Amino acid sequence: MTKKIAVITHRSDHRGGMERYAMDIAYQLATNGQLATLLTKCYPPTTTLQKAMTIRSLGLRWLPAKLQTLLFSIYCWWYKKNNPEVILFTCSKVFCPDIMICGGTHKGYLQATQKTLTLMDRLEIFYEKQAYQRATIVVAHSAEMRQELMTLYGIAADKIITLYPPVDQKNFFLKKDPAAKQRFFKQLNIEVGNKRIFLFPSSGHKRKGLDNLLKAFSHFEQEAVLLVAGKRPRITQSNLIALGYCSDMSALYAACDYTILASVYEPFGLVAVESILCGTPVLLSEVCGCNPVLSEKARITFKADRLEEIISAIATALQTPLTIQHPSACIHYSVDIQAHLEEILHFFKKRVSHHSYE
Repeated sequence: MTKKIAVITHRSDHRGGMERYAMDIAYQLATNGQLATLLTKCYPPTTTLQKAMTIRSLGLRWLPAKLQTLLFSIYCWWYKKNNPEVILFTCSKVFCPDIMICGGTHKGYLQATQKTLTLMDRLEIFYEKQAYQRATIVVAHSAEMRQELMTLYGIAADKIITLYPPVDQKNFFLKKDPAAKQRFFKQLNIEVGNKRIFLFPSSGHKRKGLDNLLKAFSHFEQEAVLLVAGKRPRITQSNLIALGYCSDMSALYAACDYTILASVYEPFGLVAVESILCGTPVLLSEVCGCNPVLSEKARITFKADRLEEIISAIATALQTPLTIQHPSACIHYSVDIQAHLEEILHFFKKRVSHHSYE
């Protein structure tokens, strides 16, 4: 009989790429009858999630973030001690992972942004080192992540498997429909007229380049709108519309003309893959880890630190619009969740071949 698997994630929601990835894995395991539980740090489960799977939520939201992480890690250790037969599939930095997912590293972020190392940064790096070093295997979501794990954290190459993240194709698929687009924006009470709509999905605006995007879009006030989905920015601009967090990202992607990220550090960029699957081309900074697996027919790239290049990319998109008729042909890896999960578990079993997991 196959061992059960517990998925560990900070949040049981779909606010960001890693949270969505964790929930997709949890749903797939639940469908397969392999999910033991979903362990989450501080966000209460929704009714829908409660019906789909068993969830343990600690309710730590009232504590400082770093203390939340410490207590959550201790709790996961306690869970593992009391459930030794359960495999821990973790997307959070805890002390006892069996399978550790790496969608980005703090050292890599600090290196890319040239930030001064603070006490909080040192604590974050400590949590990361504990997680990566104690894990049986580490799953890197891009070639860049694999390299950072080896060079910045000293993780052995034979412990790492590089697998690009999958996407739920039941939710993200080609659905371009002008009538549906009008209805969608009408429901949101948004009037854009004939302007081209560029979507910026983000909760970390500084890392994803919102400041430079605002400067660039100030040159296109009559032609384009920048739609921000995620954390509401403090800055206002005539052609900036802040949506807050959106519960139906697939409909939002489909309703927009482009998705854009000007990231200074982007380990993969799952939103770009989701956007293309919905038929919406992307404008991406050159550092995005997903660039090598996306067709040039579906993307325009630029250097995030060069404002003139961002302006040029937007102008090109306006003057020569990209269209996607066959999304799957524009993504050069398998986005199937079950296939992704099987590869991870196969690699994990090879690493612990002296034990029986069947």
